Order: sequence, then C-alpha cells, then structure tokens
Amino acid sequence: MRVLFIVGGELGVNSSANLCHLAYIRGFCEAGHTVDVLSAKDEGARIDSAMSLPAQVKNHYTSPVSLYEKISHIKNRAKRSADASQTVGTAGDAADEPLSAASKIKARIRALYGVYGTDAAWLSHVKKFRSEKYYDAVISLSCPFVSHKAAEYLIESGRIDCGKWIQLWEDPWYGDLACDAHNEACLAEERRLVSAARDIVYVSPVTLMYQQRLFPESAAKMRFVPTPSYYVPDPAAAEPPEADAFGYFGDYDPAVRNLAPFYEAAKETGVDAYICGNSPSPLRGDGKIRAFPRMPLSELHTYEDRTGTLVFLCNLRGGQIPGKIFQYSAQNKPILFILDGTDEEKKAIFDYFSAFGRYVFCENEKEDIKRAIGVILAGDAPRDAIDEFSTPRTVERLMNGSQ
Repeated sequence: MRVLFIVGGELGVNSSANLCHLAYIRGFCEAGHTVDVLSAKDEGARIDSAMSLPAQVKNHYTSPVSLYEKISHIKNRAKRSADASQTVGTAGDAADEPLSAASKIKARIRALYGVYGTDAAWLSHVKKFRSEKYYDAVISLSCPFVSHKAAEYLIESGRIDCGKWIQLWEDPWYGDLACDAHNEACLAEERRLVSAARDIVYVSPVTLMYQQRLFPESAAKMRFVPTPSYYVPDPAAAEPPEADAFGYFGDYDPAVRNLAPFYEAAKETGVDAYICGNSPSPLRGDGKIRAFPRMPLSELHTYEDRTGTLVFLCNLRGGQIPGKIFQYSAQNKPILFILDGTDEEKKAIFDYFSAFGRYVFCENEKEDIKRAIGVILAGDAPRDAIDEFSTPRTVERLMNGSQ
C-alpha cells in the first residue's frame, strides 16, 4: 500500500511528539508499505541527527516558517550565547536585554495569528501541494493540530486522492494539559475537525473516554490504538546495566508531571538515579542522583542502556499517557509505573496496563514509591519484554480499524 503522512512540524527536532511520529512512519516502512511524508522544514531549528526518516521515505517539505518562529530562533541563539558567557563568568545584566526584547516582539506577533497560531504560516504554503499519486491511506499526525486541517483541505479540494483518512491524535487539543488551548476558539475548531474526520485514533484509553464525552456526535468514529515502541536497545552494543540504578527520561514540568516524590524516595532509599529532561524547575543532582537537561538521543541512549530500572510517571490529570511507556515495555528491564491523576483516570490506566503483568505499580507518593523500589530491589519485579506495542501490531490495528 502507499501511505502519506502529514505532519505540520520539523521532524528533525528532538521532541516526544516527533519520536512518536517517526515510530509510526518507520513502522509502516518495516511493514513493507510505500511511505511519503508531507512535513515542514525549519532551517533555523536545532536538529538532532538521530531524528531521521528511513532512507526509502519520500519527504515533501514546505519550508517557510512564521516570523514568530524566526524571532524564536534569534531568542534561543541569544540564550545559548548568554548561557555560554555565564559558564566562563562574564555574563551580566546586559545579557538579559536581547532576550527580553525578543520576548516582547514574539508576544506581539503571536497575537496576530488565529486559532492555529504560528502553524498558520505552514498551512498557507502546504495548501499549494498537489500529488498525482493515489494513496491507500492518509494519516495526519498531531501535534501540531494543523496537520489535520492540512489533510482535510488537501483531500476535500482534490489535491490528493486517498482511500482511508486517519486523524491520529497523540494528544487532544482543548483537553491537553501541556497546551495553552483552553478557550472556545480551540474547542470549536477541534469539534469541527473531528466532525470532518472519517476515522479518529487516540493513543490513551482515558483520552478516548474523555473525547467521546466532549464530542458525543463524533464518538462512533473514535478508537484507541496504543503508540508503537520506537526504540529498543541493541543488547550486543550496550554496556551491562547497573542493576540498582533507576532512570527517569523525559521532561517534567511541575504543571504536567510531579517528579518530586520519586526524587525524594530515591534520596531516602539511597538508590542510584538518573534524571534526564527539561523542566521550568529543574531538579539538582544530590548524592547518588544525577540530573541532566534534555539531551540528544545518542547521549540519552547511553544513560537508558546503563539503567537497571526504567521509571514511568503519569500526568497529573487529563489521562494522556506519555509515549515512553510503550517503548519501555519492549525492553527486558523492570518498570516502575507511577500512577497519577484523578481516581477515575488512575483506575482506567491501571486496569489497562495491569492486564499485561509487566509493571510494578505505585501511587505518586513518596512512601508508596519507596515500597515499590523495595519490590524491585528484592528481585520480585517482572522484566520480560512484551510485543503488545510492537510496530507491526500498531500498523495492523491502524489499517484494519481495530483497537
């Protein structure tokens, strides 16, 4: 089959969304399908060389980015320069001036964009795309949400011809805990998009439940398909893991995920711990705990490979499931599964994942995390990989309309 993926972002940027995007694309390639991609190209973005498409993929780029994004790149370069100056002890108050000016300009420019924000610049260019090929399936991936709008326009205008159209929502829009979109304009546009959809896929059973409640008129078109595993280490290439080392790898904005109870539990139990990810309030290394900001995949894999136990942390609320749990489940290591959210959310997540007999569960409370750490250190934790979230299974579910 020939498949077209539509992604309104730069796929070379190291982000959790792009890791999932690439997993789907690679999965369809591995299944023997012919894959084209329609995506954005941002020359000013920081590209991770490990975030690459399979060689056989034909990628159609639309390059222009918004003025807002260009200002963002200037600001980020200035920040990196300021950080470097601070490292050698020469930074002063003047270093903040270009950052402050850029922030003010960005705020004014952003106010000019509509419901899709700065992604509207990409949308205006992608509308010119046309293909003479017939696609058995078009899969629009969000985030960003503009991917679905682009697919809708190209299909409805006859600029691409396809059989299936799958809207794949890795995160909801209005209900996204990490997205500043809790307004009537975003809600109305999300309602319109799902109404126009033929097939809607969410990657969390809790998100599916919430979205069916939010948009009951489109509920019958909605289903849940788990995210595929996107990285499985090569045992022959990796160093032997540190059996007593625990690793949390991901961002941890306190407004989205509360990592503090694990941090305190790790300190009190005295285990080795690696924390790699960005946060507005970054945790500091303390004793046997080593904390790092987000890093390129090639560096991150080194820490993941040497970690004996992988730590997975649920969001504070909303029911969205960080994609790393699907990756971790394909590895032969214990997984500390820290539940969080409302009681209803925690029950739904536990009911789904506990059926696999793969995880050590605990509440996101220091004492319960310490209990779970004890179970793992005693050697009583399951560690065998499961293939429930393998890319072949995901591709089959997506294309056959199953859950």
